[in-house]
Amino acid sequence: MPLKDFTEWFDDISVHLGDQELIEEAASLEPTLLHNGSRIGATVWIILVSAIAGAFGGFTFSGRVQSSWFIFIPYLIAGALLVRVLKPLSARLLGPTVAWQPVLTFFWSFLLAMVVVLAARVETVWHSYTLSVGGGLFIGLMYGSVTPGFMTNADAWMMAALPLGALSTWSATALQRAFDASASPPWSEAFVGTMAASVFMVPMAGLMAMLSSRSNGLAKMATLYLHNENFTTKAIEYLNEAIALSPRSADLHNMRGIAYSKLGDGDRADADFRKVSKLSPRAAEAHMNRGVDFLRQGDFDRSIEALKYATTVNPKLATAFSNLGTAYQKKGDFDAAVESYTRAIKLRKKYPIAFANRAYAQYLKGAHDLAIADATHAITLDPGLPMAHTNLGHALAAKGDAGRAARSYRRALALDPDPAVAEETLEALGKLGVRADDEDEDEDA
Repeated sequence: MPLKDFTEWFDDISVHLGDQELIEEAASLEPTLLHNGSRIGATVWIILVSAIAGAFGGFTFSGRVQSSWFIFIPYLIAGALLVRVLKPLSARLLGPTVAWQPVLTFFWSFLLAMVVVLAARVETVWHSYTLSVGGGLFIGLMYGSVTPGFMTNADAWMMAALPLGALSTWSATALQRAFDASASPPWSEAFVGTMAASVFMVPMAGLMAMLSSRSNGLAKMATLYLHNENFTTKAIEYLNEAIALSPRSADLHNMRGIAYSKLGDGDRADADFRKVSKLSPRAAEAHMNRGVDFLRQGDFDRSIEALKYATTVNPKLATAFSNLGTAYQKKGDFDAAVESYTRAIKLRKKYPIAFANRAYAQYLKGAHDLAIADATHAITLDPGLPMAHTNLGHALAAKGDAGRAARSYRRALALDPDPAVAEETLEALGKLGVRADDEDEDEDA
């Protein structure tokens, strides 16, 4: 299956990654998540880089840099060297996990200095400060929106970045305007650039050190490995280490419960889900995952009980309603399955898995036209969802349209589905009397 945008699929472990795709993704992701170096060292380095970048940015927009070739040429050389060596030097000093952070620090510190110097030159006071504060808020928003993967609290990161961005540019602009109102010293732009960068980056670097968590990085690696059942034991290894570091994390126990459930170890899965319930009694996801585990074990009554309780705890949890629909469908109550899938869709309008599941339930009910409509809509929402193509094939085959059904089955197989969907699709093709590698007939044949 071609990888979609990382942010779209990463937290949805129902998305299946092929073995090679997952190995490649893990190789690129792990160095950015698991930091074994000194957090204090990383903090000091980021502060130093921000001060240099701020001075560099302020000096860039001063008239003095263009006043002489003897200043301008060395300035260009210094700038090129800084940009060239910053990331490899940071990787050598701190390791690859945080090597990209000083690069971002340099970029945004440079922009902070630029905003300050340019805003201070605007004569009208309120225009000057509006430009300054607006620029600072924008930079704070952009910087805060990129949360390092090894940090535990993205909301705190964003909430700190926004006001600090505005404060840094406002205070530095006020100082530069004061300099301009008097005999402005030749180093004033570089100084206020450094000031703006420091006011913003010193607290942010300290916050990064405080919120850094190896267990969070381990959890993200485990999440990645849960996208392929062949790597479930690997996910459990990461989660065991993470839980050893953060034993009272309900999220980590919840993830490990999911992993044990995928592995077929119902007792350990149930123990983790019960632990989640003790740590966080109102955690609807834990009850939902217990229900999914019972579903895997074939205990449909206990699955329905747990999933219904999850929807009681959180009536807006669309995934719980979708899984409840699957439990009803497995039990043979297709009307209740359709109703549950419909509840999930009402909560999340663009929910391709729920549409695909409802298509299958409609097919089992004999409502083949409704099944085709739901499966087609699921494919519109997510063309890379194999089960939607398979379920469309089932409905088409039931209506006697073997040619289009075979095409839908082959499209599902071309998307590298998980083993269960692949087996179901191959079996369906066999019932049509065709092979997976047969060529499609023309549409009008």
